[in-house]
Amino acid sequence: MSGKAEAEPMALPESYSGIAPAVWANPAKYALLVGAGGSKSAGIPLANEMVEMIARDWLEIDLCRAATPEEIDHCLATDPRFGSYESAVAMLGEHRAAHADYIRKLVAGRSPSEGHYALADLVAYGYFQRIFTTNFDRLIERALALSRWGLDPCILTPHMNCGVHEADLPIVVKLHGDCRFSNIRSLSAQTRQLEGSVSDAFADALHHLGLVVFGYGGSNDSIMRPLERMIRRRHSFPLGIYWLLREGVKEPPRVEELRQLGHDRYGERVTIVRIKSFDEFLTTLRDHLCRVNGYGPTPTPPRPKVPPDRPAPPPSRPKEPPDGGPLGVGSGSGPPVSPLLEQRLKRELRDGPLSRDTPDDILKPLIGPYEAFREVLGADAAKKEVVKALECEPEKLAIELGPGWNPKLIDDLRSMISQLEERLQEMEVRLKQQNMPPPRWYKRLLDLFGWRTSDKRRDGKSPEEAPDVR
Repeated sequence: MSGKAEAEPMALPESYSGIAPAVWANPAKYALLVGAGGSKSAGIPLANEMVEMIARDWLEIDLCRAATPEEIDHCLATDPRFGSYESAVAMLGEHRAAHADYIRKLVAGRSPSEGHYALADLVAYGYFQRIFTTNFDRLIERALALSRWGLDPCILTPHMNCGVHEADLPIVVKLHGDCRFSNIRSLSAQTRQLEGSVSDAFADALHHLGLVVFGYGGSNDSIMRPLERMIRRRHSFPLGIYWLLREGVKEPPRVEELRQLGHDRYGERVTIVRIKSFDEFLTTLRDHLCRVNGYGPTPTPPRPKVPPDRPAPPPSRPKEPPDGGPLGVGSGSGPPVSPLLEQRLKRELRDGPLSRDTPDDILKPLIGPYEAFREVLGADAAKKEVVKALECEPEKLAIELGPGWNPKLIDDLRSMISQLEERLQEMEVRLKQQNMPPPRWYKRLLDLFGWRTSDKRRDGKSPEEAPDVR
């Protein structure tokens, strides 16, 4: 008998008793539609939170200082420019490029959540192959690529002129565009109808597949009108639509109308499923389907017991990633990056704002924020932003970097500065105790940390009072 106790069968929440068997019995026959709620746990703000951030940024430009919560609340309550998402986004400028620039700053430095990596496992094992999203961020694509499977999905955006074929699967369809391009669709006038290849791909999915929807409230005509037209057909959606809503959230009016339309005409084809969160649903579904397959709580080799017509899973990577994270840099701040990209970023930092003798443990806190700046601004401008962050007092970072940046990225930068300052203090003590000449990287960082005095610790203690770190 094996000494390892067999895991208890996983209890499936009652609300999932319909959707889990349906997905299991129909691999690759359900498309996913992911709205803004799918990115919330990864730190991407929802529409109402974006309005508040735009109001805060606008106030701070006028005041030349950080706005207080009371001032922000007063602005939101009294200024009609911030009365809705539409009017607030209009404050960013007339052109889509200005909207895209702001969105890029909002998503900078954000990592896929646990739910995104659970989705990557479900895609790898063939349960879902078509993912539609209204989000501008690249969290889904990043999770697929950085997962243990290293998936390389086809990405489809409105400006592309191409068809979708079975060979392209898995596919991620960005219904309203991608923030890396300037022609995103963020206003209602721009989202009245889908365009080009994304319209064809969505129509094809509605004709042939079931649909699982989460994080989306049914606010866009471009998505709801095709759904409403299709559900009026007698034989549409034979596998049904599962619309996931968080517990305690009221059913959106347009979703209720769609559900009633499906029920009143030809039976119950739209089912509301109550979930705790995006992450909880996908991890629970993934773990349950893995348990049904008989290979443990997470997808691991060898090949699972699956029906003959189900695609075989890809091989796993030879060993776990460093630092215990999903991949790459692991536990550091900022998004995970692959080891190859990490080496490239270190080289760029050594060749740019820092010196070439800078050790890896000094560079590591810089990697996440630098990679986030680099995605938005390019390498040259990203190096300048890193220098600006290092030269600035942590309390003034948000104002110094300018409006629009994701608050969590600002927190990552403050954490980075704290780690580097602690490392400098340790090095300062060591140099003084051992009477060693300072290395170039140390002198370069001291130059950048101009707001900090080298002979006093921030807690008021002198270097002689600091503990010996040898």
